[in-house]
Amino acid sequence: MTWDEYTAAAYKTLSYSENDIGDALRRAAEAAPDKEDYTSRDLQVLELSIRLRALYPSPGEQRE
Repeated sequence: MTWDEYTAAAYKTLSYSENDIGDALRRAAEAAPDKEDYTSRDLQVLELSIRLRALYPSPGEQRE
């Protein structure tokens, strides 16, 4: 799937806030700027990154 399909699928299927999904998508784009083809595995990785960020926030971020 394309980036646009990937982002639409993320917002449609993941049960996290729009901010959390948007932040995870931004980090994914920064980590692999040349990636063009996305799969369901990428959605799983995106969900995992959101979960891990909640458990282990970056310095300066607060846990909710």
